[in-house]
Amino acid sequence: QQGRYLYKHQEFEFLGNHLIKTATGLLAAGRFFTGREAARWETRARSILTTQYREQILPDGGHYERSPMYHLLVLMDLLDAINMCPYEDAWTREMKEHARRVLRFAVECSDPDENIPLFNDSVLVQAPDRSAVLVYASDILKSPLPPRTQRSFALPDFGLFRLRHRDWELWADGGRISPDFLPAHAHDDTGSIQAWLSGKSLLVDSGVYGYGGNPERRNYDRSAWAHNVLLLDGHGSCKCWKDFRVARRPHRVNARLDPDGKGLRIAHDGFHFLPGRPDYERKIRLEEKDLIVTDTVRFRKPRPCEANLLWHLTPAARVSTPVREDGNWSVNVTL
Repeated sequence: QQGRYLYKHQEFEFLGNHLIKTATGLLAAGRFFTGREAARWETRARSILTTQYREQILPDGGHYERSPMYHLLVLMDLLDAINMCPYEDAWTREMKEHARRVLRFAVECSDPDENIPLFNDSVLVQAPDRSAVLVYASDILKSPLPPRTQRSFALPDFGLFRLRHRDWELWADGGRISPDFLPAHAHDDTGSIQAWLSGKSLLVDSGVYGYGGNPERRNYDRSAWAHNVLLLDGHGSCKCWKDFRVARRPHRVNARLDPDGKGLRIAHDGFHFLPGRPDYERKIRLEEKDLIVTDTVRFRKPRPCEANLLWHLTPAARVSTPVREDGNWSVNVTL
């Protein structure tokens, strides 16, 4: 009964990870039953998965919904599909090529605690544990895991950037928030930073608390106020609303690593809706003992504006009273 229902009710209205999940379920039904009806289930499931993995996997191996947590879930479904099918048929060979790219991304997308960075809708212990997924991938693909890059690098299509220098490690969100047609798991976190010093968490993100039953918390989790970003006149660069909607958002996001790998620049037009159509740029720089973040806002017509710069520190941090000197604010943080 479930197989027959899935055959007629694939989640084309949602696309994304939903469609991959239901198509993987239909593939399981087709593989574990015999006969012409089951063969139709398997044929349809393979067709859907072929189309969706070609569309949903970005050139850098990331999943197009741009949530590190959902990336792991999509990788699990892909590995399950490979595991259920003849290992050397043409379809499975194509799926294995997709899986190697998605796995490469999952290997790189890790913080010093071996967890995923919590950008967009991401949380720990909701998807299968990242280390367990990697072991499963190595087993299914019959190959050792690729080594993790030890330097600064970019996942530009997904929009994640990692900086490493001496005792610093930093992840930054410098890409599009989502596909234009599927912003369900997007947050207003373009330009946000998560940072570690000597392996200890410094700048943090709470990820997401839940999807239903607490709209006030859901609205906060997705808003700029929950991330390490700049607000202008109380506004972030996106307008997230209801549980899974996004209205206003940046249309242009440009990010690039500095040639020496110690810095990153992120620019976007997410504040163009405000009077004066301000352009925004964030420069991030790692020095031996310092994390330097410079935010620049350029108005086409000068006007008064209130700016809020948000930093969410690990609960273990001890923070000094902010000091202003020569127009700059400084604060000392002890871990």
